[in-house]
Amino acid sequence: MEKNIFNKYMGLVISIIVLAVGFYTICTYLFPPVDDSGNALSRNNITMSLTVNPVLSIATSTNSLVINNLVPGTTRDSNTVTVTVASNIPDGYVLSAGVGSADPANLYYNTSDLIRNDIATEIPSISKFSSIDTSASLQTLTADNTWGYSTSADGGASWSTYSGLPHTVTKPLLDISDPAQPSTIDFKIAARSATAQASGTFGNVITFYVVGKPRPVYMQESEIIKAKLQNIGDELQAIDQRDGKKYWIRKMADGNIWMTQNLDLELSSTKTYTPADTDVSANWRPTRDTIEFTSTSLNSWDIDNATPYSANPGEIYYYTSGTTTNDSEYASLAACQAEHPDCSAHNHVGNYYNWSAAVASNNTNTTELTTMYNNAPDSICPAGWRLPTGRDRANTAASREGNALLAAEGIMTDNPGNSYATNGSNNIRVTPLWLARSGNINGGSIMSTGSFGSYWSSTVINNNYAYASLYFNSGSVYPTTNSSRNFGYSIRCLIK
Repeated sequence: MEKNIFNKYMGLVISIIVLAVGFYTICTYLFPPVDDSGNALSRNNITMSLTVNPVLSIATSTNSLVINNLVPGTTRDSNTVTVTVASNIPDGYVLSAGVGSADPANLYYNTSDLIRNDIATEIPSISKFSSIDTSASLQTLTADNTWGYSTSADGGASWSTYSGLPHTVTKPLLDISDPAQPSTIDFKIAARSATAQASGTFGNVITFYVVGKPRPVYMQESEIIKAKLQNIGDELQAIDQRDGKKYWIRKMADGNIWMTQNLDLELSSTKTYTPADTDVSANWRPTRDTIEFTSTSLNSWDIDNATPYSANPGEIYYYTSGTTTNDSEYASLAACQAEHPDCSAHNHVGNYYNWSAAVASNNTNTTELTTMYNNAPDSICPAGWRLPTGRDRANTAASREGNALLAAEGIMTDNPGNSYATNGSNNIRVTPLWLARSGNINGGSIMSTGSFGSYWSSTVINNNYAYASLYFNSGSVYPTTNSSRNFGYSIRCLIK
């Protein structure tokens, strides 16, 4: 006799989309048209709109997954359920699956086990099948009393290895960014029994969830970002429209919204940066490309500080636990996370830039960019963002924005001193600042990696020097430091 061991439930989360279509008629107010009798006419415009309701639906080809006549000591898979999702949400959706009942009175509450349906109290191992905790093929699902699930995106021609489905989290099955057409995925389970297997029907509940994706936020949408990050400590991840890279940003204790990871924009002499995507007052195209390198030697680094230049060290991450003197270097996020699960995009080095590149100029020998205490009007920050200022002639606290940030976050003991507050040398590198000791480029080589952090400001000293907004190591922090313009430093931007 065929027995149903899985029931299908569906969860649905819908996001609202409003599409407004407006029609506007131009009216002549000073010289209105006249009719055939010479009488003046007046017109009144009526705005028209329509609303398109969101569609987010989920359907399954069957209401049960069944393994028929599982023989003790063997492995067998189930029938297949086809899950179909349709949506008109522009940014797509995610389909996930979870196991276990949400009803405390249900036998399957708070468990991923397949439980024999006549068990009401303590469940012996022979009377339940546990979800596997590692990926396995059907042939290698050899542990007794275990089960797993598999999916196929090509109509059953090929299947993924079997995976576990814990009750504590949902597993994503589909991640769709273009919902123009309905999507389908096939889903099945397999189970392995013990040789001395108790007879009976074993069951649980699988729930399929489909959730519409929220609209992404772009770095260039500074007004939207300010509306979202109104309170100190609010943060989100935004996308740079210039290259699609994502950055964590946060409203800090100084009241400003800052990037909390280093800029990673690769300059290209074939790309024009415009006021729509970059903090420039007019279209700008750099005269040099970003250099990518795998060693610490940059022999082709242009020491002419009037030529914009940047260097890409690759996917380098500097990690600190917050208690170590120097940071540890890793060649990829995966390598960093293998030793430190909390390693993240915050720890990425980004690119190094000389000051000409930082201020988006192919000629920094102009009067504007050589007069002491001037602030460069442009930068390679996203549109709506800018470089922090270094200082003004009066050396006011408000002009030392890097210094003010550290003071507000409790990193420094005074303002504008160069001493850390208690544990400040560790706190500067972890949440919420995540300032990396990525070193700098000097004379064609990367130096002081893991021990120094160097960040540009927009403030001029003369035609050879500009101010760094921050320069720090394990013992001291130096805001508003005089720096040679041809040095390669990191960049953190803040919203204007």
